[in-house]
Amino acid sequence: MASLEAAGGRVTFFGHVTNSQPGRIKNSGATLHFLGGFTNEGLFQSDPADNYFSTLEVMEMGYLVAGLGDRFFVTGDLFNHSTRHQDWDTVLAELLFLTGGIHILDVNGTDRGAYVTGRRNNFAWGLLRLGLGQSLVLRDASSAPGGAFYTGVLMLDGGLDQIGLIDSGGLNIYYDPTQAGNAYLLGAAWQLTGGGWLAPADTPVPEPHTFIPAALAVLALLAAAARRKASPARPTA
Repeated sequence: MASLEAAGGRVTFFGHVTNSQPGRIKNSGATLHFLGGFTNEGLFQSDPADNYFSTLEVMEMGYLVAGLGDRFFVTGDLFNHSTRHQDWDTVLAELLFLTGGIHILDVNGTDRGAYVTGRRNNFAWGLLRLGLGQSLVLRDASSAPGGAFYTGVLMLDGGLDQIGLIDSGGLNIYYDPTQAGNAYLLGAAWQLTGGGWLAPADTPVPEPHTFIPAALAVLALLAAAARRKASPARPTA
């Protein structure tokens, strides 16, 4: 597929659809349904719109671009093999697993610790929602150890009890505790099945311009103290 743009209305694809490289699909206010599954090898852009997938698979050169108001409903699994972390942008978009039972979510993000800035260029989402009774299995999509999933809001329709239905596969999930939708998590860290943690990302990484001058000031004080200590004592009258 070279290029496709949907601008309003409802469009349904009954068979499997592949957006081949360097294809581009843009959904501008339409409602797209991919009933037979969708494989993305190029750009899939939503601006803003609702997108429904039985299974969504993103290949190495594929990526998603979406913003506030964009929703991705997946009844099956999200297989993410993308390596284009600098192009992928879903940091304000919503990923919803509302029906279907057990869902696999490939995780391509790097674990940068419990920092809000860890979401940048890291396959993060604005909201991850699990419908009542839905289970989620995280799977590390990278051969390099140390993956993590970053989301602004983690919405569990089953409340705290649904945390037990998330199998982390040893990976961590970080959420933003300042978001109202996360109030039920109490700003706490929760142990997940599989060994990972659901943890608040509430410690911002200092920007270079904030900590470098401070470090220089400390060094200046230490140098001044050393000079005073090395200076000979003056005779008293």
